[in-house]
Amino acid sequence: MDEYLEAARIALDKWDLFLNLGLAYLGQNESLKATDALQTGVSLGRDNPEVHFNRAIAYETGNRLREALQEITASLHLAPEDPDERNTKAIICAELGDLVCARDEWEHLVQVAPDYAPARVNLAILSGSHLPLPASTSTLHGFAFAR
Repeated sequence: MDEYLEAARIALDKWDLFLNLGLAYLGQNESLKATDALQTGVSLGRDNPEVHFNRAIAYETGNRLREALQEITASLHLAPEDPDERNTKAIICAELGDLVCARDEWEHLVQVAPDYAPARVNLAILSGSHLPLPASTSTLHGFAFAR
């Protein structure tokens, strides 16, 4: 971690450095520090979907779901057919209780990436659910959504 911090101090214009710093913080379960580092990464690498995607994950980890949804949406504007990003958006929608959004995203994924198993699994979980899904969880009936 110290190496990342020193590198960040020296090379303040490298978005990928801040991406790695954010990921390191996420690995230590420090979602607030991760979102801060990834915000710098977003500022420096606005056109990089990976930075936006990981910032969405950091927000989601910190239970800041509205911000997570905004960030994953920004990522999808840059990489609209990335199945992991679309699946993550659906999971965040489900965590927010917006099951229509979640279902729409997973159904879209099944159409454009029929071999992407997490979308099929998550649709099956969702179709066995009873509305409404609590906003604080990504599980239904003891099953976690597939990532």
